[in-house]
Amino acid sequence: MGLDKYISSFKVSTLLMSVSGILLGSLLAASDFHVSIPAVICLVLSVLAFQLVPGIIPGVLCALASIYFSYGTLFLLDSFILMVLGYIVYRTVKRHGADDGLFRNGLVVTLSSLLVFGVIPVFGAYYVCTHSFGTKLLFLPALSAGTLCLAVRNGDYLEDVRNRIFHTVWFAVGLILMAVYSCLRIYDPWHFLFVAAVPFMVVLLALIWKNKGLVKSYEIKMSSVVLLFCVLSGLGFVIYLF
Repeated sequence: MGLDKYISSFKVSTLLMSVSGILLGSLLAASDFHVSIPAVICLVLSVLAFQLVPGIIPGVLCALASIYFSYGTLFLLDSFILMVLGYIVYRTVKRHGADDGLFRNGLVVTLSSLLVFGVIPVFGAYYVCTHSFGTKLLFLPALSAGTLCLAVRNGDYLEDVRNRIFHTVWFAVGLILMAVYSCLRIYDPWHFLFVAAVPFMVVLLALIWKNKGLVKSYEIKMSSVVLLFCVLSGLGFVIYLF
């Protein structure tokens, strides 16, 4: 199978959402500890490689490099467990990202989106960077990212009013979770930098309601906004340190 067929087998929106949680977790880690930049870069590259590049070797090499830059060694049990879990998660995303399988079945779509795009990448990236899972508060940004991605994953069939309502509610919940997290940390305006991404969400949601669910390339556009939201959310906590 050629490279063009591999690239056509995944959704751009899935790729953007996969990277979103990784970047959010890494930036939050950087706001709490000294983080290895090469480890973060290799972690992101491993996600891209697992989804874009034929075969698993490039992704595995990137994951191994991330572990090495973070731990200084490859011979740690927890590092190998993280690599295996990460591989399983992102192979699952790649396999089901372009069909109506795993992510399209009621309760399964909710749990899988929250875990695969929220809890696992945020906590996983945080752990790789800091060698700890942080505090329980980290669940708030993790669930925020997962909830926003859940809304994007449910972006089909928005012609139905009921689906548009749920779609809008999920976005509101994601924003509220991040706002609560920012308030519970040391209060500073930089912690609310993610608000800069909200107007883009509002514009896209308004188009959905105006056009009764029919917006060209909506899923890609909104997943791009979610990526921006996650980057700004974490970046605000890093900028605060300076």
